[in-house]
Amino acid sequence: MIKKEIFKGKLLPASKIPSVRELAFKYQVNPNTMQKALTSLEEEGFIYTVRTNGKYVIDDKEFILKEKNKLAKNLYQEFINTLKSLGYSNIEIKKIIKESDL
Repeated sequence: MIKKEIFKGKLLPASKIPSVRELAFKYQVNPNTMQKALTSLEEEGFIYTVRTNGKYVIDDKEFILKEKNKLAKNLYQEFINTLKSLGYSNIEIKKIIKESDL
């Protein structure tokens, strides 16, 4: 959810992230779970820690856009795979996509 907030621009590059307790309350999860999520985001390169000053969103807009596009491609591929598992051919899938209201 935090990654999506970064992608949507609700958490801006270089902005300070709320505390673990605030985020845990907001998302209704245990603070330990939230800490693990933040550690994962830091390992992935989305956030960084400033000692004694909290956590911040990275200030690399290109990285954020690249990761957002990677997620979109993965979701698109998952959609295609799901349609194929339902028995749709490539031609039928292309027709569905062409007829969609994008």
